Amino acid sequence: MAASRDRRAGFATSQPGTDLEAQERENDSAIAAMGDRVSELRKLTYGIKSEVDSQNNVLDNMGDLMTRARFGLGGAVTRFKRVFHEPRSRNTFFIVIGAVVLLFVIYLIIAHSLGSSDTARACT
Repeated sequence: MAASRDRRAGFATSQPGTDLEAQERENDSAIAAMGDRVSELRKLTYGIKSEVDSQNNVLDNMGDLMTRARFGLGGAVTRFKRVFHEPRSRNTFFIVIGAVVLLFVIYLIIAHSLGSSDTARACT
């Protein structure tokens, strides 16, 4: 401790086998390396912060979309319940569902018949 006070005060102290200038250079290079690491860590933390902010914005937007979807779905369920409570609307619903199923079956039959004729042509 006294040797460091003497060195700071401008007194040259030399101990046998130690080179104070070399130790100073090593300390300076270590401080510079540590400064580089600190700046890299600072850049990394800024990158993490911007990524966290971005993810928070995405989550906030997703929450808003889910809230809107929930309200929209709630309205659709209410209308659907209203349809099933009225007998006339219920009959209309079953007619529409039947027509969709019938059209889907016709589509499958046509697709199957066209698919088998295409494979027959490919084999010849």
